[in-house]
Amino acid sequence: MSDSLPFPPSYDKILEYFKRHPLLNAMLACLEWYNIIQTTPTFWTEVGLGVEAAIKAESDEESGTATVASSEQLNRALKKSGTLPLHAIILPPFVGDFRAVRQALGTCTDRLELLSLVVPGSVWWDTERGMGATDLQDLLQQPLPRLKQLHIQAGLFGGNTSWSEDKLPLELDTPNLDEISAHRHLILPRTPSSLLCLSLFDVHLAQIQPPIELHGLLELRLTRCDLRILLPTFFTPSLRILVIQDSETPAGAFDNVPIYHNLQELQWSDKGPDRNFEAMLLHCPNITIYSNYTRVEEAELDVRGITVGPTILTERSTIPWPKVEEVRFDAASCDDIQKALEIMPTIKRLRVLRDPIERLALEPENQRREEGLLAKLREKVEIII
Repeated sequence: MSDSLPFPPSYDKILEYFKRHPLLNAMLACLEWYNIIQTTPTFWTEVGLGVEAAIKAESDEESGTATVASSEQLNRALKKSGTLPLHAIILPPFVGDFRAVRQALGTCTDRLELLSLVVPGSVWWDTERGMGATDLQDLLQQPLPRLKQLHIQAGLFGGNTSWSEDKLPLELDTPNLDEISAHRHLILPRTPSSLLCLSLFDVHLAQIQPPIELHGLLELRLTRCDLRILLPTFFTPSLRILVIQDSETPAGAFDNVPIYHNLQELQWSDKGPDRNFEAMLLHCPNITIYSNYTRVEEAELDVRGITVGPTILTERSTIPWPKVEEVRFDAASCDDIQKALEIMPTIKRLRVLRDPIERLALEPENQRREEGLLAKLREKVEIII
């Protein structure tokens, strides 16, 4: 592959990726090339189970139901990789019988390095025909000695009571797992010393759990989670990057949230006034990088629709800022940038996704003023647009 899939991969990215698979063109060159590719395991270590059926269903506008891959197709796809390490991307709605997938993967669990299960929210899925929580649980509770990345998307667990939010965590036999992305349920390796990055979506615990020690964790991403419950649950002394998107934390005390002395970067999606942001800032005394959007949001942000400056500049605050050196804003005017330099005088580099001058529909005279102000600001700090 010329470009690798981002992790965790979205449904749309998966389809786009496999549609432009370079092997498709190479196999059309001649029969000899076709045979070489079909019989060389190196070319088949990345397997998309149900992807071909999903692409076919997408192009078939007359189809009222989803096409599914047969168990024979799935077994053939897995066997092509021989004994090499395997990356398996599975779209359960387009797999005829997930039990067959579980059995097929059961023969190569010692080869799995990446496992990603994705359910597109817009696709109809018959849960009686598809995968139940028990099938997924059985697959994940097998030893996976080489697994490095695991992605379990929303929609896979349904309302199965055996996977209730109070049953925490699901522990996996994955000694080399270094990255997890999980929706709705807390999934962790049994021995989490190798875990470097943890992404959780819509995970809501009833109460703070006994501390889970994640000594090696460097990056924690929380989307639509209650920070007051989740953050005290994890002991993360090495944490370097904290990403908060669409926090669902009720305004209140952060007494149980730890102080992140080693945290270097805070990404907090700016959705308007949020009293919890200031409370969280007190727990991050040594950050050097702050962003009012997350890297995940960056590709999807429509900065043209943002008409107000960063909330941190419009809300009065008495909390002193850490010695931040780099700031990233989704949108900001020259006046916003000037104010940011006043409240964070240690800034050395400032990035704005949209040109602050193009953002405003200005008369020529006012535009010249803004251009002059931007030039003066660039004498003080590096500004990247």
